Amino acid sequence: MTAMRKFSFHEALNRHPEITDDPVSVRSLMEHFKIAPSVAQLLRRMGPFNGYEDGFRFENDFAITFEQGEDFLNVLTDAVVDGVVERAIGLYIGKLEGIDLNPIPGLETRIPDEVLDFVYGRLETELLARIADMFTNPMGSDYGRCGGMAFAGYDFYLAGIPIDTTITSPPAEGPLGDYIYDRLLDSLRLNIGTFLDWKVDLKLRGHLNLVAKEALAAAIGTVVFGPIGAAILAYIAAQTDIFGFPSGEEILLDSSKREWAKLKEVLDQQAAWPLGLVKDGWAPWKDHQVLAIGYTDDATGQSLSIWDNENGASEDTLVLDFGGGELTTSGAYTNVKGIFRERYSVRRPPESLGP
Repeated sequence: MTAMRKFSFHEALNRHPEITDDPVSVRSLMEHFKIAPSVAQLLRRMGPFNGYEDGFRFENDFAITFEQGEDFLNVLTDAVVDGVVERAIGLYIGKLEGIDLNPIPGLETRIPDEVLDFVYGRLETELLARIADMFTNPMGSDYGRCGGMAFAGYDFYLAGIPIDTTITSPPAEGPLGDYIYDRLLDSLRLNIGTFLDWKVDLKLRGHLNLVAKEALAAAIGTVVFGPIGAAILAYIAAQTDIFGFPSGEEILLDSSKREWAKLKEVLDQQAAWPLGLVKDGWAPWKDHQVLAIGYTDDATGQSLSIWDNENGASEDTLVLDFGGGELTTSGAYTNVKGIFRERYSVRRPPESLGP
């Protein structure tokens, strides 16, 4: 078997400018990176992951079969959907529970539970229908196996198993193709909930605001009468924006800022990490998963070095701008509205998948 490419302490330390010890010892590095006492493991953990050497030699150009489309939809379990629905509706119910309809100090008049239940039901029906629309047709999308390639690529790297450079076409079948496909399903099981949460925030927040407001008004004539009903109607009439939620773009911007801080911490400890890119489109199948392999955060700006499996064994730069009312990115990634550090669990590929 071909040996894994050689690393050097110079390469590793050059990637970690935060390590300022002079001189630096292997023991201190072992303690810093919290790994087993193996120099080979230490150097792999420190990096760098090099897309030109450590990435697959083929592009993410996998057709999606009907059977695979069914696999994708099966990942969207009731538990995942229920969790997304609960989180989204919980924001509205929490806001309504905090409204005091009585202007007299010391006398609290809360929106009745019957109204809250009515609003909840309307939002639940609408959300379930919209989520079903999002996932109607994974066939023909350009989703391919991005999560599988990102996960598998880092699996090979961490295991010290070299990539077979003779495989230059996407292996739709066979041991390597099956492994990448299994890892694709793993990446979806671990992260589809986050993709869907963010997609709901981005594409449905304004629509859900209207649905919730209309349901609140409708509940007055359905379940509430008398002074309480009149107080709710007066409150609705006096509010330009009952809920006061930020726009979907602003929500993803704030979430991405938090994820950026977490991702930098991970990349200080790891050579790479899978990254979710939420794009400005309706279908989650059009979102993307790549491998973040480094970052810049200084006076020159903020950016990520990535191995993008759509481009084979190469590297790209994702330039980030958090300064406006929404996340903006440059180059080939201009439609990215959110980034997040994915959940990833390492798996050791079979040795037979090496060259």
